[in-house]
Amino acid sequence: MSRIAVRAVDRNDLDVVAKLHQEMLSEEFIVRFGPRFLKRYYRAFADSKHAVALVAVDEDTDMILGALLGTLNPSLHYRYLTRRHGVYFAFLISIQALLHAKLAKELVRTRIRRYTQGVLRSIKRNAKTDAVITTSLVTKVSDITHLFVNSDVQSAGVGTSLILSYQSLAIERGVRYIDLVTAPAGMNGAGAFYEKFGWKLQRTHISHSGEEFLLYRLDLHDVAHGPARIEPRDVPHSSSHKISN
Repeated sequence: MSRIAVRAVDRNDLDVVAKLHQEMLSEEFIVRFGPRFLKRYYRAFADSKHAVALVAVDEDTDMILGALLGTLNPSLHYRYLTRRHGVYFAFLISIQALLHAKLAKELVRTRIRRYTQGVLRSIKRNAKTDAVITTSLVTKVSDITHLFVNSDVQSAGVGTSLILSYQSLAIERGVRYIDLVTAPAGMNGAGAFYEKFGWKLQRTHISHSGEEFLLYRLDLHDVAHGPARIEPRDVPHSSSHKISN
């Protein structure tokens, strides 16, 4: 494989990253909403001023090797996401719920109330208020929401490149901490990998649908002379899921 380059996701990448996301994070809840949902989800991160959507590519072929989604200001990003894309998301989720009774039951039990409240809150806020908040609020905590590497190119430094690029962007925006969640060790979690490079376990997190995750945090003030070097052989092929899933 040639050298790895990291760049922002553009709209020409959406079909590929959605397909890879489905393959590499197949157990994740939002995968059940279908490829159109995933394409719009990546687009929402790519278009948001308060989030990051990155892909690692082969410099010679531009083949996508992995991807990372993260926030730089979580509250402002999810406000943008629900206002700009929330209606379309709701439409796609409704279609899948009508087609799949089991999914519909899980939505009602674990998520529908929270999703609806988030959309309604965002609709009530006006653009003028957002402009004031955007200029005055500096987040201290960001999060990596999704990270995957194509299984065909594991141990090649793809995950390393994505993580370091995101850390650099977070530092530029004045972020102090980065959070992420990963599954426990017995469920192919990557906690031991992150601990080697300064991430500290904060607590166990139980999602709304009952899955157990481990919450890790990196203090960027502890990263001396730039982000810590991560050995490619240790990078997991997939690791992160949104805390609120």
